[in-house]
Amino acid sequence: MKNKDLTYGLGTQDLGEATAPCCSAAPRSDPSSHRFGPYTPGVPPVTRFEDLTTWQRARELGKAVSAATERPPFRHHWKFRDQVLSAAMSIMSNIAEGFDRGRRAEFTSLSVAKGSTAELRSQLCFVFDAGLLDEGEFRALVELSLEVTRLTAAMRKAVQRQRDEQTRRPSNS
Repeated sequence: MKNKDLTYGLGTQDLGEATAPCCSAAPRSDPSSHRFGPYTPGVPPVTRFEDLTTWQRARELGKAVSAATERPPFRHHWKFRDQVLSAAMSIMSNIAEGFDRGRRAEFTSLSVAKGSTAELRSQLCFVFDAGLLDEGEFRALVELSLEVTRLTAAMRKAVQRQRDEQTRRPSNS
């Protein structure tokens, strides 16, 4: 495996035709301005939160949850619907917020994102048990949320490793 962990091991992927303007394929920054770690040839620089596969998969999870909450009987249960959508939105929002703060030391919102993923899974279990989701959709949403959990955990681990390496380096001051 290449040194992908220097960019959180999370590369980029095409978000497709339905990409919002904030997520469009805008030109990438100069590799020397790579946000979190040295530039690694062959690995696209991660300069925007939209470049993070973790955020992209959290976005896909959010879209899937949103679609599920629009179908009956789920759409008629406003309180459950709002709670589930809030948890799904929190995941991608916390990943974006932590990244755009621009410092590894401030990337603590990954813990919040991971917690929101667990909250979402718990809520999905509740609405499934209440008969608001069919089993196939429930399983698909839980599997996607588990993938986002794994990606977020890997990202947290990579950030911590880079933070540790940075503190071990002698300063040039």
